[in-house]
Amino acid sequence: ADIFIVNLLGISIIRELGPMLAAILVAGRSGSAMTAQLGVMRVTQELDALSVMGISHSQRLILPKILGLGIAMPLLVAWTSAMALIGGIVAAEVQLGLSYQYFLSALPDSVPIANLWLGLSKGVVCGMTIGLIACHFGLKIKPNTESLGMGTTSSVVTAITIVIIIDAIFAVMFSHIGIR
Repeated sequence: ADIFIVNLLGISIIRELGPMLAAILVAGRSGSAMTAQLGVMRVTQELDALSVMGISHSQRLILPKILGLGIAMPLLVAWTSAMALIGGIVAAEVQLGLSYQYFLSALPDSVPIANLWLGLSKGVVCGMTIGLIACHFGLKIKPNTESLGMGTTSSVVTAITIVIIIDAIFAVMFSHIGIR
C-alpha cells in the first residue's frame, strides 16, 4: 500500500474527486443562488422590464453567469484538489510514515500531467453546464414565491445529476488518457 499511495491519491483526487467535489458544491451553492436570483427577477417583474427596454436576457444575465462559472470552476477544482492532496499527504505521513518530501517528489512521476488537464477541463464543462441549468430553471420560474422554491430545488437536483453524468462520460471517454 505504501508504494501505491501516491498513485492512488494523486490520480483519484486530481482526476476525479477534486472536480466532482467542486462541481457538486458549486451546483448546490452558486447554482441555487443563480436560479433564485433570476426567479426573484421574474417575481418582481424585472425580467419584463428588461424586455420592455429591449435588453436581451441572454446577453445581459445568462452569458456572464455561464462564462463566469466556466472561468471560476477550474480555479476551484485546482484549489479543491490541492487541499485534498495536502490532506492526503498529512494522512500518509501520520498513518504510513511517508514523508511529505517523498510524496511531493513521487507525485509528478506517478501522476501524468494529462490528469491535471483532464480535471481542469471537467471543471470548465461542469461549470458552464451548472450555469446553463441554473439559468434555465431561473427563467422557468413563474411569478409566485411557491414556484421560486420548487424551481431552485429542481435546479440543484438536476445540476448535481448532470454533473455526475458528465463525470461518467469523461471517465469513459478518457479512460486511456493519463494512466500509466
